[in-house]
Amino acid sequence: MQPNSKKRKLKPWRLFIAFVVGIVVVFIMMSYGQELRRRVELQQHVSDLKKEITDNNQRIADLRNLLEYLKTDDYVERAAHEKLGFQVPGEHVVIVPGGGSVAGAQNIQEQTVESQVSVPHQWWNLFFETNFQ
Repeated sequence: MQPNSKKRKLKPWRLFIAFVVGIVVVFIMMSYGQELRRRVELQQHVSDLKKEITDNNQRIADLRNLLEYLKTDDYVERAAHEKLGFQVPGEHVVIVPGGGSVAGAQNIQEQTVESQVSVPHQWWNLFFETNFQ
């Protein structure tokens, strides 16, 4: 009966060793999972920074183009006309009230549309239309 009792004594030690190894494996897997998640977050951050760099480089190029345009004689002449009111000799300025739209232009367009509608249709609209003003 000696050999059976020896097996029973070894079995709890094996169970304990297997339990400890299992816990170590679980901790290693958790550590690996956290490291993998951190690596994915860092890669996402790097890709966001690369996109931001690309956007900033495009913005810098646009600003350089704008700066070159602002140095041209065309811009200086246009700015002098618009902001300072300078004129080229022989040029006459006409100021239109209302920000560039001609007063009464909309009324003319409405009259043109009405003249395209037939006379019987105009009478029909006059008597049977529900939009009274």
